[in-house]
Amino acid sequence: STEGGSIRLVSDDSAAMASGDRLGVLEFAGADNAKNNIIVGARIEATCDAVWTGTENGASLSFYTTDGDASQSEVLKLDSNKLATFNGNVTFGVNDTGVDVRIFSATTNEGVLYDASQDELALLLTTKLKFYDVGGGEEIFALADGHLKINSGTTLDMTAPTVDVNASTAVTIDTPAFTIADSTANKPQLQIHNTNADGDGPIILLNNSSGTAAGSDGDVCGTINFNANDSQGTADNQSFVSMIATATAVANGSEQGTLTIGVACTDNGGVDTVLTIAGGANAAGSTTTVAGNLAVTDAT
Repeated sequence: STEGGSIRLVSDDSAAMASGDRLGVLEFAGADNAKNNIIVGARIEATCDAVWTGTENGASLSFYTTDGDASQSEVLKLDSNKLATFNGNVTFGVNDTGVDVRIFSATTNEGVLYDASQDELALLLTTKLKFYDVGGGEEIFALADGHLKINSGTTLDMTAPTVDVNASTAVTIDTPAFTIADSTANKPQLQIHNTNADGDGPIILLNNSSGTAAGSDGDVCGTINFNANDSQGTADNQSFVSMIATATAVANGSEQGTLTIGVACTDNGGVDTVLTIAGGANAAGSTTTVAGNLAVTDAT
């Protein structure tokens, strides 16, 4: 069961093989015209990649193909370090049927899609696909079963006419600033669209919540500022209108809130409160305070 026919190509000039010496070559050839001009269309060549000694016999195997006017070029090289080098694109699968591709690495957790050197699922989930360099922060890996993580050392950039995110539960963004910018007139436009058939609409929620900690009287629930450049341009971007919601009383069952609306006034160069709506014991007990004149136009 261990024996069979074999073909051996031997290179022996009674001296040790040197690096670069050819051990043998297998050529596939044919005639390119009626005069039997034989041309090699492909060849497989074995070459020493080290000086051979009693303890070193490194060799590589190269595959060549011919194109154009008998022009041969190396397509694939397999060296003694178990490195396969392709001089061109690599396609897996035939007729778009696809195959299961696994990349093995001798270095644990570096530059692999699948690391067979680790048997435990918890360890397999630490393998990473790295970009740019091994020590960089650009990587994709499974942080846990069902949890895919993408890291970037500086910037994660997505460019497309449309970016479609489908999340069945939530999209969570943990960042100190979120900016939407566009140079088109009347843009950008933020649309929150509720497609439910009931009579309720979407909600914008500004939530001041620090985990399970209790709130305090006077906590600001949220602020909406309306800003624009003054005559100094971008060097002096000012808030012209603001809306501030405050939790004035946080006692459970007796909560009260206050909404203040401010506008920019010339007396101090900032935003002054012009309208305050403060909650009371009930809606009828609430108080609305106007800092300046109140003009009411009654069409009747």
